[in-house]
Amino acid sequence: MQLIAKRQDGNELLVGGIFSLTGYLSWSGDYKKKGAELKIEMINEAGGINGNRLKLVAYDDRSSPELAAKIAEMLVLKHRVIAMVGTGSLPISGAVARVANKYKVPTFLNSGYTIDPLSDLFVFNTSHKTEFAVAGSFGHFVERGINRIALLMPRGPLGDLGSWLGRQVGRELGIKIVGEERFDVSVPEMTSQLERLKSLKPLALFSFVTGEPAARLVTKMAQLGMNISLLVSHGNANPAFLKLVSRAPIPIIVPSGRTMILDSIPEEDPCRNKMTDFGERHTRRFGEPANYCSAESADAIDLLAEGLRSSGRPDGRILRDAVEAIKQFEGMQGVYDLSPIDHYGTQVEHMVLLDVQDGIWHLTKRLSSVGVFEAIHSDNKKKLVFRLARAFNEPSTEALKLAYETPGSTRRLAAQVGLSCTNLKGDPCFAVKLSSREKQELIQAIREEDYTKAKESLCRSLTISLLQYYEAFEPLKLAVSELFHALFDAAASEEGVDLEKLIELKSKYVLEWTDLKGQEALCFWTVKAFREVIELISERQRERGTGLLKNILRFIEIHFAENLTVDRIAREVCLSPSRLIHRMKSQYGLTLSDCIAKTRMDKAKALLKDTDMTICEIAHEVGYVDQGYFTRVFKKCLNKTPGNYRESSRLGFPSNRDS
Repeated sequence: MQLIAKRQDGNELLVGGIFSLTGYLSWSGDYKKKGAELKIEMINEAGGINGNRLKLVAYDDRSSPELAAKIAEMLVLKHRVIAMVGTGSLPISGAVARVANKYKVPTFLNSGYTIDPLSDLFVFNTSHKTEFAVAGSFGHFVERGINRIALLMPRGPLGDLGSWLGRQVGRELGIKIVGEERFDVSVPEMTSQLERLKSLKPLALFSFVTGEPAARLVTKMAQLGMNISLLVSHGNANPAFLKLVSRAPIPIIVPSGRTMILDSIPEEDPCRNKMTDFGERHTRRFGEPANYCSAESADAIDLLAEGLRSSGRPDGRILRDAVEAIKQFEGMQGVYDLSPIDHYGTQVEHMVLLDVQDGIWHLTKRLSSVGVFEAIHSDNKKKLVFRLARAFNEPSTEALKLAYETPGSTRRLAAQVGLSCTNLKGDPCFAVKLSSREKQELIQAIREEDYTKAKESLCRSLTISLLQYYEAFEPLKLAVSELFHALFDAAASEEGVDLEKLIELKSKYVLEWTDLKGQEALCFWTVKAFREVIELISERQRERGTGLLKNILRFIEIHFAENLTVDRIAREVCLSPSRLIHRMKSQYGLTLSDCIAKTRMDKAKALLKDTDMTICEIAHEVGYVDQGYFTRVFKKCLNKTPGNYRESSRLGFPSNRDS
């Protein structure tokens, strides 16, 4: 659903801000809000964007994912914002991302939330990738001879991500994870978990946590005499956290951006001037230097502004495409090179590691590329198929996840998505048959307007092609091309579809075709095409939907006493029986039998109340041959028998016979 309505007031473009100004994340939310406000002020002073001023509409999410989601919907539906910025944690970012994707509003997050452009088509992240922070820090541990690490993770998705990355990176770098514990960030006590981990004799502790919970962890470690290095989230690089831990005897490692070490940035760094100018302005305005939180928020506004300058209009999809096209943009967090398959744009070289010495931040190390990233996020078959399933919300996602995380063969992965265990690569004839079958099911599902089934068919089709041709890109590209044309041919055959828009859409994707490189880009291109085609068909379906229901109800109203079958009603409204059943269920949440029964019961109630016809006569009058069956249906619908209904409806009124 995309809101096409005008999202501006006069010459102001409204930007929604979602910040944790109260609650356990308030230590960072205030900095993020300041960064966004200051950057908007600087842009407006320079003349705004294409003659328009930016205006921030900010709300406090109180560190609650549920409230953040409600605020996001309010910003979109009530304030008609052109984009959203902010959020301070993975759970909150996830809640806001779902709203952004639903309403197709470009949104710039600032957290450890992992963006997969196959799923998050309208979501960007100006925080550095979490795997950069973890792999760079673990590499630093290896250099110092630290090869035994314990994990203490917050409960929930943030801890799940930290645990997964810690184990993946540790395995690649030869670091042993000696144990893991979980804790609740809202509960101050974590002594028992730390005592168990201490008994395992780790050489360092990794806790993917931010703010006050991280500071409490430092205090508890000091009390227990755990004088080992503590690695925490890169969201802690700000003055508030420094104040909380400045006197702690525990060695703390905080990954960060270069904003925190302005005095150490080389003269030739392309981002130096921007970081210095913003830092000086921040100090004059707020009495303290810029930090990681304010920098990522400022970049969110800057990238939005750059996208608006090139797109010339605040339409969600056009603005998203413009942001994806940003190259070599010098920001606070680094030089951004965005694309349809990279919604971060920054690199590991843009990060540093900090520690605390004498109550101030100290530069420990500048990060550089390491081979571990290829091993963690390489585009192999298993991982790409899993991401496709997640992008389509395929029912077999959990099974795919198992295949993704468990070593196994191509045959096992094929079985996980409901395919034969036959080796697809070794039996091309079998693969061709499977592919042909799935294309036919895709076309049939689109004709029946069963888009859930269509998504599943497309996911399986792409999976077949990936399993068969992953190492041979040109044959893979050809297979996907056939699927692409089948998709558009099916859409073109839909009654009432806007062919002019469909042809324009197809032309756009054909132009992109020649520049596609890599399996991930190819799959992403197909997913985007599918979603836009289905949305185009759905627009027409919504326009026709009310008329369809009216026609069905009108037909039932006239012929309710006759033998009404699905086939008969389907012929009347020019649909196949299966398509009619699906449309009634998916669009209105009704079945034909529900509609027929309701109409007949309404007629029966009127006859029971206003006539002296016997119940048997009334049953026949409204289309029931069997009086007993009529009575059972009537009681099911109204919780009373026809006789009881007649008696209660006539209390206090004379019958027709007595008048």
